[in-house]
Amino acid sequence: MWAKFSLRRKILLLTMGGILLMGIAILVYLTTSVAATLRGELEKRGVTIANELAKRVQKPIIDGDELTLMELVNETKQISPDIAYVFILGPDNKPLAHTFEKFPNELINKNPLKKGQPYRIEIIKTEAGIVRDVAVPIIGGALGTVRIGLSEAVVRRTFMRTFFVILGITVVLLIAGGIVSFFVSRSITRPILHLTEAVNRISLGETDVPIEVKSKDEIGQLAEAFKRLQASLKVAIKYLEERK
Repeated sequence: MWAKFSLRRKILLLTMGGILLMGIAILVYLTTSVAATLRGELEKRGVTIANELAKRVQKPIIDGDELTLMELVNETKQISPDIAYVFILGPDNKPLAHTFEKFPNELINKNPLKKGQPYRIEIIKTEAGIVRDVAVPIIGGALGTVRIGLSEAVVRRTFMRTFFVILGITVVLLIAGGIVSFFVSRSITRPILHLTEAVNRISLGETDVPIEVKSKDEIGQLAEAFKRLQASLKVAIKYLEERK
């Protein structure tokens, strides 16, 4: 099958195939890298926010100030659209304050902190979608735990935008590569086709066929060799005609 293709088509297919494979490899690498970076930044921001909240809620917990605790969790939730929920658990794992209309008790044991652990992140499936739950202890867990849920919706939207941008660039490069390879293949095959036609005509006895190839590369050298062969044939034919 491959042997039946013309030289121009082979050049086009090889060039386009190479660009396509390179584009796919770059697309996969960049999208994977971007996704990992976005999730890493999301988690880092979540830990920072949770640690800050853990410091601010210490006094209200000690004072039993539930109103201030509610204000703090609601204020924290407004920091970023990535934050799906915020709640505070006491040392006995009972909720002290939260941003839910009705607290989902199943979340309490979803992301348990081990003793001495500075923070813990768990991927949780909720009604609102996939959430990265960040747990941070308050004074080593003595006063409880701060929990913040980070939605991946924003990450997915950013990822998809990046994906389509990279995909668009790949398509543009593919089209540009196709155009360039078309002209390159034509510049290579046109003199070869001219030489082929000239040799065919010479083989039929037309020794005065003009061979016009101006390139200085290997094709030009081949054309010069055909010109010498053509000149030699003329001399040989003239010699044979004079011998008759």
